[in-house]
Amino acid sequence: MSGLPSAEISRRLAEQAERVCQRLLPGGRIVKDDWVCGDLSSGEGKSLKVHLTGTYAGHWKDWATDERGDLLDLWRLALNLSPGETYRQAKAWLGITDPIHREPRSFNPAPVKKDPPPEPEGRVFAWLTGARKLKPETLALFRVAADPKTRHLIFPCFAPGGELQNRGYRSFPVPGEKKRVWQDTGCAPCLFGWHALPESAYRSRTVLIAEGQIDAMTWRQWGIAALSIPGGSSGTWIDWEWDNLAFFDKILLSFDADGAGQENLRKTVARLGIHRCLVVRLPGKDANECLQAGHTAADAARWIAEASPPPLKGLVRAAD
Repeated sequence: MSGLPSAEISRRLAEQAERVCQRLLPGGRIVKDDWVCGDLSSGEGKSLKVHLTGTYAGHWKDWATDERGDLLDLWRLALNLSPGETYRQAKAWLGITDPIHREPRSFNPAPVKKDPPPEPEGRVFAWLTGARKLKPETLALFRVAADPKTRHLIFPCFAPGGELQNRGYRSFPVPGEKKRVWQDTGCAPCLFGWHALPESAYRSRTVLIAEGQIDAMTWRQWGIAALSIPGGSSGTWIDWEWDNLAFFDKILLSFDADGAGQENLRKTVARLGIHRCLVVRLPGKDANECLQAGHTAADAARWIAEASPPPLKGLVRAAD
């Protein structure tokens, strides 16, 4: 992925912290070495403070809500923007232009229909919470739904701003039948899970991408912020999410350990950039298989800590 890392965008904004504050928080004022106002809407008060100089220039905190971050976070929250739009606007304000101009492709809006959650006494709910060991609160967080007639699973895919862009579908498992996955026709090939992403992921500029919705929910249940690639989209999701993912300087990749999964991993690393990708190695085929085997959040945290850069062809580490 071309373009400056978000950390560099943040650093350049910090060099002009006062001007950025005037742009984002026009109702504030300078008090000693801080820009001070009441909240992210630039209201009256003094609970929100932005450091203007020194080592922590650009860092801010709202002492009333405990919200905090750098100036890129402030840009996103004060203007209520998606991570992609934040990245684009901040670059434009700094006078940074991309070497390659890409015309965005248009897609159909997601069909308007009701997606009921799985019935607590139904077979889909029992399979997800029993066989797959997902907690009811995890299903609620991701707004998992189920078709009451066919029992196929529905994974609504929301943009970071909250608008529904697509749905992923998975057939309910039936012995002797092959699993089927599909999406709403003609809709954006967006990642699943933006609506469940915690604020900590944005502040740390770190997110995990899994190869399936159930795996992404498993990682989140373990306390790891995670998204999932859409099934059947090949690599088109990278083009659609290009700017949103530019916001993140560290991307953890947890793909299936089978041949197809590893090939998808190789192609994904090549597109997102080897400099910011870390590969998570699991003792099982995927995250949910590990959950079913009894692995815990502590195990997941260790796997994340042990994540390593993708191997460079032709290079051998000294440790090897």
